[in-house]
Amino acid sequence: MTQENQTLSDGIVIPAVVLERLEFDKILALLAQECAGDLARAMALTLPVHTDTRLIEQLLTEAVESKRCTGSNDRLPMAAIEDIQDDLRYLAVDGYVLSVEQLQKINVQLRLMSQLRKFFNLNRQQAYPALFE
Repeated sequence: MTQENQTLSDGIVIPAVVLERLEFDKILALLAQECAGDLARAMALTLPVHTDTRLIEQLLTEAVESKRCTGSNDRLPMAAIEDIQDDLRYLAVDGYVLSVEQLQKINVQLRLMSQLRKFFNLNRQQAYPALFE
């Protein structure tokens, strides 16, 4: 896979040859294989390199909390997140009626969000503050 130079938020440019030597594309591909759903896989394949120490520490904290959560009996509700952006845009169209399939997709996502809200009771908010944010 041919990579392009990556420009970071602070203006630093990482040459494509560096990304290729680090096999960053292979890392992203392995990560994408672990994702649930097409939307998450697509996002994983486009993750950038980070150099901001605070952001890296925050992401590592989230990963540690997620692993701790997964390793305990606290099972974080997980499911594939469907891209419902187009369906939601249709709701703004006066007189448009969503199909049964569109309504079902929206319903699944709303139920998942509800499960996540219920999961993060006060004890879990304190146990997993980075994930809660």
